[in-house]
Amino acid sequence: MDKIRLSTADIEFILQWRDEHKDLVRLGMSPLKAVKIICFESGYTITAVREGKLLNFGINQNGKSLGKLVFETLGNGMCELVKNTTKLQNEDSQAVLTVYSSAMALLVFGRATIQQDESDVREVVPHKPKKTSKKSKRNGYTYILGRSGKEPHLMVKGSHSSPSGMFSVRGHYRHYKSGKVIWITEYTKGCGKKKDKTYKVGKKD
Repeated sequence: MDKIRLSTADIEFILQWRDEHKDLVRLGMSPLKAVKIICFESGYTITAVREGKLLNFGINQNGKSLGKLVFETLGNGMCELVKNTTKLQNEDSQAVLTVYSSAMALLVFGRATIQQDESDVREVVPHKPKKTSKKSKRNGYTYILGRSGKEPHLMVKGSHSSPSGMFSVRGHYRHYKSGKVIWITEYTKGCGKKKDKTYKVGKKD
């Protein structure tokens, strides 16, 4: 499962970004179907899985499960809490949803525009993975969300070479020079053993 690591300062950063881009957050984008949000300073971990209109959150603190939250998306930018097996108060339950929704929106919209030609468009077709040797491995990548000036952007830390093995490509918008914009849903690429990515949200002055 892919991961996003958040410090207390990171959370403050994405909440500030949320306040400035509420319309984008309310679109309810889902670039990752499943993600683990690790708030390492507080010891909280949120395991989020999106299944259709349902958002399932498993809450853990310092290795101890606190229960689950289930929200249903209402299609108007709002969500309704339909199940709560935790002892979290309503305000804290909403905070879980807010951190998740803000982080997902930031992954989609908080990045530099990539200019591509429309001739580069290729239909993504699921395929059976090819047999590979046991030696075929993919090095893990960390995606870092930083900020230059006021605008956040997505940076790849480490090698920019294409990874080997099987890996997931998160959902994203593709921008073209013509002004056309299309949404590319999350899909699996490559073959071999799949490794997950770790995302880190931070700010860069």
